[in-house]
Amino acid sequence: MSQDEHTSILITREDRDSFREWFSNLYLILRRHNLQDFILEEQVKKIPVSKIDKNELNHYLKLPTLEHVVYDKSVDKGLLDRDNAAKNYIFNSMGRDFRKTIDAINSTAFEMFSVIKKSLRVSDEEMIKSLENELDNLTFNEKENSMSMFISNLNRIYDELESLKKPKTDEEKFKLLYVILDNYNREIIYYSKMLDYKDDWNKTCNEVIKAHIELEELYKDKRYRKKAQINNIQRKRNRPKCSICHRYGHKAEYCKFNKNKKNSRNNNNRKNNKNDNNNNKNQEKSTGQSNFMATEEEQEDDDYLKYINFAINTPKTI
Repeated sequence: MSQDEHTSILITREDRDSFREWFSNLYLILRRHNLQDFILEEQVKKIPVSKIDKNELNHYLKLPTLEHVVYDKSVDKGLLDRDNAAKNYIFNSMGRDFRKTIDAINSTAFEMFSVIKKSLRVSDEEMIKSLENELDNLTFNEKENSMSMFISNLNRIYDELESLKKPKTDEEKFKLLYVILDNYNREIIYYSKMLDYKDDWNKTCNEVIKAHIELEELYKDKRYRKKAQINNIQRKRNRPKCSICHRYGHKAEYCKFNKNKKNSRNNNNRKNNKNDNNNNKNQEKSTGQSNFMATEEEQEDDDYLKYINFAINTPKTI
């Protein structure tokens, strides 16, 4: 265990905006050594000497330089050693201004972390909001990181939320991952069979990582890649098709070009009847444009399907 390890940035009193990044980095370091609980809850407790019988003082561990306070009876040497290790990681990640003001010798890891947090005036609500925003904007990009790194980062956010008493259920975790993969590549959802493991988050993560690795190998084969493209187009065709704009994914009753759609506000206000008529005319024009665009896209898909089928079924010539 290398206790000289520290975060990528050294936190100072002027780095309030960098606290989230610093905390995430510190949390990962402590978690790697199973020490994260020492900054989340008070593991090492202290009690004043005045509350202890003088005959029993020998049963308590003393602080290095303070005489009026001792460690609680539940604190043993092993627990104290682990707390000192956590303190060392925190101390190496602090700027010079914090090192001058914090008593690193007699303070516990939890006390040191609390001083930094209060000095920067960062509340738990702000951290939770920041983590929630990070989840909302999370997308997978295979050019930037692998699926295993992406899942690890996702679990890191969930762990931090749990440490802030705002845990996510397995169902919520599954739904978010499903939406992200659906926007990236639906093939992973079907190939990993993740719907069979939606009640087991760890199993879902393992199967998705495994499926992504296997699909990367299969995509190297051009013939499989062409078949996958055909499947994606066919799945698109299986979705509901609008009879108004001829696009896939919604029905006519929910189409934004549906001119028969009732608007309660316009019905209540007779003064807006002229505006309604103008809007209907504009909608008819836009509907005609959307019909033309949709049929063009449909024709492109048909041509592309014919080309891929031809490329797959045509035997190779030497």
